[in-house]
Amino acid sequence: MKNWNRRDFIKVGLVLGGLGLSGTFLFRKLTRYITPLISNQEKKLKYATFIGKVSSYRENITSVILSGFKELGVRPEEIRGKRILLKQC
Repeated sequence: MKNWNRRDFIKVGLVLGGLGLSGTFLFRKLTRYITPLISNQEKKLKYATFIGKVSSYRENITSVILSGFKELGVRPEEIRGKRILLKQC
């Protein structure tokens, strides 16, 4: 193992500092370039939503859910075996 002198320590410190600064600079440039691209893609996304309402759980909730699926164009094979969350407001 080599004994470190002051000059070696300074050289390594300057190299590591330069690498750190250049990495930080590149990271900032890339995030400025990439962030608007991601934001524009998110703005283009639109989600179809159906809000159905029944006055109580004793009513025919199944028909409301099925009409929502039909309106949104959801096919039975897309939801077979999945669960549905009902929210009470």
